[in-house]
Amino acid sequence: VVGELKVNPFGLNDIHGNVWEWVQDWCERTYYGQFQEKPALNPNGPSSAGSARVLRGGSWDRAASYCRASYRLSYDPVGREFSFGFRVSLTVDAVKQANRAREAISEQGHDYALNFSDAGEQLEFPDLKFPSAGPWTVEGWVTPRAPLPANGGGSSVVFLVSDAAFVVKNLGGQGIKWSAGGPATKPPPSVYSDEQVEVNKPVHVALTCGPEGVSFYLNGVLQGQPLQLFVSRPETTLRVCQPDPKWHKAPFHGELDEIRVSSVVRYREKFTPQPRFETDADTLALYHFDEGEGVVLKDSSGKDRDGKITEAKWVQGGTGSQATR
Repeated sequence: VVGELKVNPFGLNDIHGNVWEWVQDWCERTYYGQFQEKPALNPNGPSSAGSARVLRGGSWDRAASYCRASYRLSYDPVGREFSFGFRVSLTVDAVKQANRAREAISEQGHDYALNFSDAGEQLEFPDLKFPSAGPWTVEGWVTPRAPLPANGGGSSVVFLVSDAAFVVKNLGGQGIKWSAGGPATKPPPSVYSDEQVEVNKPVHVALTCGPEGVSFYLNGVLQGQPLQLFVSRPETTLRVCQPDPKWHKAPFHGELDEIRVSSVVRYREKFTPQPRFETDADTLALYHFDEGEGVVLKDSSGKDRDGKITEAKWVQGGTGSQATR
C-alpha cells in the first residue's frame, strides 16, 4: 500500500525499489567525482546537456546496494527497459507546504460557512467577469434556514448570474420550492424544483448556460427543461444574496459553502455532486469558505478573484461537509 513504509531522508515515500525512476539531471561521471572530496547533500547534475540522463531509486531486479538515495544510474534518455519508470512529482518544499496546509485544515476543520439573514448582508466578486451568454457553470452548497419567504409569491435571491436568478420561492398552495428563472425570450420564464425546500437541509445547486439555454440542477438532477433567457449585457459576474426590490424582496436566510464558477457547461446529465470542489483548467474561481473570519473570501483557483463579504457572518458547519455526514 502506498505510503505505509518509512520515508527516505528527503521525506518521500516509496522511492526505493520497484522500478528505476527517471530524473531531470544529466549524467556526467567526472562531474560527480568532485563530491568524493567535498560531500554535498543531494547535488543536482551538471548544467550542460550530456548524452545520458540519470535514473535513481533502484528496482526490483537489482541488489539492495543500488536501492539507496545516493546511487545514480546513467542511461541513454531514449532507452526503454521493463524496470524503468517515472514519477510525477512536486518539489520537496512544495510537498511539505501542502502537507502543512492540509494538517492545518484538518486540525481546525474547514467546516465554515457564511450565514445570511438580513438585506444588508451580501457577497460580491469585483474581479470575476465572464460572458453572459456562456458557456458557464455556477454551483455551490446552500443550507436554507428559517424563516422562509412568507405568503404566496414571496421569494429570496441566493444567486444572480446575468439575468438568471436562483431563488427560494413561496408558491402558496404548492409549498416552498427552489426556482431558477428570469426574463425569457420564450416560455417558461422559470422552473421549479421537484422537491420542497427543507429548512436546515444542505443542497447542491448548479446553474449552467450553453447553446441549449440555462439549466438548473438540484443535487445532481436536472429540474425541468433549459430556459431561454434574455441576455441584457455582454459580460456578467456572480452576485450572492442581493435582494431585488422589484421581484425578490425578501432577504435569504441561510448559509453558503463551496462555490465554483467555470467557463464551461460542466453538467449535461445526472451527476453526483462533490462535497468539496476542485480546481481545473476550466475553473474561473473557486471558494472553499475555509477562512472562518474576515471580510475577504479567498479564491482557491489561483486566479486571485477574491470575494468581498458585507455584513454576512461566519459560522461553523460547512454545508458541503454536512452532506457527507
